[in-house]
Amino acid sequence: PRERALLRRLVGVEARRRGTLRALLRHFASRQPNPDLAVHLHLGLAQAFFFDRIPDHALVSETVALVHVRLGPGPARFANAVLRAALKARVAGASGDPRRDLLLRPWHLAEPVFHDPSKHPLLWAEDALSMPAVIFKRWQKRLGGERALALALQALEDPPLSLRAVRVPRDDLRAELQAEGLHPREGGHPAILLVPTEESAGALASSALREGRATVQ
Repeated sequence: PRERALLRRLVGVEARRRGTLRALLRHFASRQPNPDLAVHLHLGLAQAFFFDRIPDHALVSETVALVHVRLGPGPARFANAVLRAALKARVAGASGDPRRDLLLRPWHLAEPVFHDPSKHPLLWAEDALSMPAVIFKRWQKRLGGERALALALQALEDPPLSLRAVRVPRDDLRAELQAEGLHPREGGHPAILLVPTEESAGALASSALREGRATVQ
């Protein structure tokens, strides 16, 4: 369950922060890597900038070792260089420069990596918010800049796990999950329960999910 939870979170962070990871890779790589190598580097960079409990030496060694096994020694050396350059440029705290700050994280970069929002606001949104420009532009037009930014920031957060009660009342499902040590809360829909992110592995391993009384919404 612990490894499954880590894997789920790693994949989720890569998906939510993909625009930022692409910008980081563009900046720290000496050339454009092929798609297979880029995936490995995205996962390594995700651990470097968006996880708090994985030591730097561990994320570098594990990523490089996996690249070596999957892709060979040359790509492994390339991965090592990219990750070490990125870690060297990681600085604690916020700089106040939107070209360098990692939003919602306690880090900034030693030099500008993202587009300048005063000149290219939509490209900055793709870099810093991982929000596709076409979507962010529509949100700005429909909702205004402040609300669009708030929604984009919210999309960077790991959401609670949404479970739908199937063939049982929601209250019964909630009691069953509570008996397994979980703390679900009611969602807006009468069949939905929201399980805290840190308990998602337990919910996914619950008997209710295995036996069909709940499904992931």
